[in-house]
Amino acid sequence: MENIYYSEKDIVKHKFIMISYKHEDQAIVSDDVRWLIQNGVRVWYDTDMTLGDDWKIRVKRVITNENCCGILFYNSVDAFKSTPIYFERELTLKELNKRNNDEFFYLPVNIGFPTTLQILRQTFINSSEDAKTLENDIDCNKISQIIDMFNPDILYCYADLRHQDEYRKNILETLKKKCPDVVNSGEMNYSKIKKLASTKKGVSHISLGNWLGEETTNYPSVIAKNQNGLIDLKGKKYWVRDGHIYNNKEIDWLLLKTDEEKAVFISVSLLDIKSVNVLDKWICEDFIDNAFTKEEIGLFSGKLRLLRMDEYNSVEDTKILASPEVSGNAKSLYWWIDGKSLGNNQKVVKSKDGKLYANGIPRNKAVGVRLVMEIDCETLVKFLEA
Repeated sequence: MENIYYSEKDIVKHKFIMISYKHEDQAIVSDDVRWLIQNGVRVWYDTDMTLGDDWKIRVKRVITNENCCGILFYNSVDAFKSTPIYFERELTLKELNKRNNDEFFYLPVNIGFPTTLQILRQTFINSSEDAKTLENDIDCNKISQIIDMFNPDILYCYADLRHQDEYRKNILETLKKKCPDVVNSGEMNYSKIKKLASTKKGVSHISLGNWLGEETTNYPSVIAKNQNGLIDLKGKKYWVRDGHIYNNKEIDWLLLKTDEEKAVFISVSLLDIKSVNVLDKWICEDFIDNAFTKEEIGLFSGKLRLLRMDEYNSVEDTKILASPEVSGNAKSLYWWIDGKSLGNNQKVVKSKDGKLYANGIPRNKAVGVRLVMEIDCETLVKFLEA
């Protein structure tokens, strides 16, 4: 699975920080990561780490990348019990020795307890004061490694859920001081686009393109049901599709995220019902050519796609992906999400609640289609200001 916000190929283009954490702490960590991202921090955050050689190669590649300027370590009982933190710790110390301290750093964040010493006690002696248990419970080598890196006498940032705003701001300010370049212009782009765009479902959105609306029986007699496509009668538009006639409807697109370069939108509506096997052909030969003007196609460079897993995971409130509107007769219990690595099955999202349907759907089955559009931020701002 790709990381929550940036793919690895994108992250290496600019300064970024890596998040080191244990999956048992993901609820706390993912909330913090989303907050940091919304405040402009470039974060490499893998949401599906697995142990093994591939994992080690991947982590080493990220930490040793010249644009990785630091590691945010989330320390907890579960983290101290796991293998990854010790491997990542070794890589981090090697990078510190190779680079200047101004170029690379690490920042501990304690979960569960304010001090590292308290986490150590809970980890290695299981909260027991019984001296008889110490010999079996304590791993002196691991304790030594942790103390060497995370001084028990220093009060590091404490992920206190009662004071989230306070500790998150402390993290942000520390990151800005340690590596100002880790903060991108994505927040600025987001604010500017949000100000210019409209609001729908509590999210910024734009209208771009025209597609099938509700089916109608109230249409001019000059329209023949054997026609196909968009019919424009002095400004009043209708769609004819397979012997049915529909009112015209502007396509609404919800803003999912922005970064330095682009804004990413998803269609509010299910646009049609298709199998994945014919989807690319339908997008290029039917949908794009009929739904947009040449000027509109230029805005998104003529490319549309399905929502990726990393983008789905980055959506803080899945309610904005739930209960999509319907174009034409495109009613479906599910809609496609990109899952090319799944062989003959494809990931889908439930229309009702926006939740991922874990079992997947055969690629030759026809279900709903919501498309994703990427637009250059500078181009989009000019379009919205026009």
